[in-house]
Amino acid sequence: MTDKGLRNRQNILEISCDEYFLSVEELLREERTVTIPARGKSMLPFIQDGDRVELAETEAGKLKRGDIVLARTTKGIIMHRIIKAERDGRFILMGDGNLYSTEYCEAEDIAGTVMRVCRGGKWTDCRSRSARMKAGLWMLLRPVRRPLLLIWKKSGQSQSSH
Repeated sequence: MTDKGLRNRQNILEISCDEYFLSVEELLREERTVTIPARGKSMLPFIQDGDRVELAETEAGKLKRGDIVLARTTKGIIMHRIIKAERDGRFILMGDGNLYSTEYCEAEDIAGTVMRVCRGGKWTDCRSRSARMKAGLWMLLRPVRRPLLLIWKKSGQSQSSH
């Protein structure tokens, strides 16, 4: 049974990515916080597949380098970190687990900002000074991220903490 991207199969509701994104955008515009599951590996080590992320709407003028945003880009809907705010109002995004790949978006393409991440029942505030310092250091370590991620994965950290 399909209706505007929705499908219900054996008590499981499936919704298309676009419909899901539109629903999240609408809730954020209503100034509500939204918690969604993270999917993928592009934000390792700070956000893992299965973590829960809390989003809130953010005014374009308040977005800054280091913020993690949910945005629509030419590569699809992604949750990546702002690595640069261009003078023309565009933002350059990059996943923490990525080495080179970047995305561009306009302010109006950003649905919300990740405020907190929950892993194993423990919430981490992404806006805290310590979280921003860790993320800043991680951005500087881009040339050596690959071996660091391999060590991190082998140490078992990918299942336990930030």
